[in-house]
Amino acid sequence: MGILRFFATLTGVAAAALFGNYVGDRLRARATGETGHQFQFTHDSDDGETLVAVKPNLTNLGPALLAGMVFRPRLVWGFLGGVLASGLLGEHYEKKAIDWIKRKLPFRQTEMDEE
Repeated sequence: MGILRFFATLTGVAAAALFGNYVGDRLRARATGETGHQFQFTHDSDDGETLVAVKPNLTNLGPALLAGMVFRPRLVWGFLGGVLASGLLGEHYEKKAIDWIKRKLPFRQTEMDEE
């Protein structure tokens, strides 16, 4: 039962962190006048089916998950961690993290374009 409790807690903290990221991003967009992050990805296929997916900033979600799993009450700290991370960091570190990951890949972008 301990494993089920762990995954239930992790799911709750992840949901609270996602909601906190959304709230923090909206607060940041209002305060700075910047456009907010698009948290939803929608794609329509040729046969009429629609795919909808959640697309959070992982550099903002990570600190919120960590805060939620370390401190109690977990859901409150997951939410507050998401609000603070998204409100203070924005998308600045997400772009740097993506560039860093692309540099660390064993193949270059030009090799992918050739295939």
